[in-house]
Amino acid sequence: FDIVDGALLGVNVPEAALERITGVPGLAALLPPRLRTDFPGLFGQKDTRFDSLAASFRIADGRLRTQDLAVKAPDFAIDADGTIGLDLGVDLSAMLTTSPALSSRLIAEVDTVKLLTNREGIVTIPFRLAGTLPGVKPQPDLAALAARLQRGLVGALGEKLFGGEQKKQPEAPTTP
Repeated sequence: FDIVDGALLGVNVPEAALERITGVPGLAALLPPRLRTDFPGLFGQKDTRFDSLAASFRIADGRLRTQDLAVKAPDFAIDADGTIGLDLGVDLSAMLTTSPALSSRLIAEVDTVKLLTNREGIVTIPFRLAGTLPGVKPQPDLAALAARLQRGLVGALGEKLFGGEQKKQPEAPTTP
């Protein structure tokens, strides 16, 4: 199915994912107040507004299974896979990808955020959505974040010790 110009009501997934990442040491100041004012369509909203949401599903045992859920908006994209139950239970592994403009601002505001970038320098944050709708809140995928931060720190240390730029390693795939 495809939905155009819609909203996930009652939850602002990108804002919550970014705020909850602050539990990772060194990222406590991830959302300075001026970011909220510069990106008002993203921050301070109670819903997740999007330009498009698309996914294909297989239905079995009272659950919808997707491997290609994709949400697109001007300042972010979310790609996810997992299940949504007919009982409104949700178990999704997801990746929040910020726009180039938002990525640049996040990196400029908090230098440590560059450890959460992909090869193109775009901020990507793995997270999970689990629980029952409408009370589902995004939670950082701590195992995936720790691995990415560790790779980023090792790369930064290599640059300082040996000079030059290190090649970024491909991101590890996330699994539900």
